[in-house]
Amino acid sequence: VGLYQSGETEDYLVTFKLKQLNPNGISEVGDLGNIGVYPNPTSGRVYVGLTAQDKTNLRIQTLSITGAVLDEKQFNAVHGSFVTELDLAAYAKGSYFIKILSDKGDYIRRVVVE
Repeated sequence: VGLYQSGETEDYLVTFKLKQLNPNGISEVGDLGNIGVYPNPTSGRVYVGLTAQDKTNLRIQTLSITGAVLDEKQFNAVHGSFVTELDLAAYAKGSYFIKILSDKGDYIRRVVVE
């Protein structure tokens, strides 16, 4: 073992940024906020709700667990509070994904059909 020699030391400033996450997932994506898919689980109908800060075009897709697009709805110039209904009653029991695609970003949420 060698001798310990003191020498010149450097000062470092370490900065941590804390980002609080929504327990249900990401609460904001791009210019979208307050994104919710409810009720979950569902026996048929689900509602997709969100708030768009700026006018944006939306596509809402229903995806199988393998990622195949089962249904798609398109909405133009959405601004402010927005809610739409999706009917999943014709789908077999199981897990599906609701994918929201906007001009500024995408959001995906799992929903269970019982």
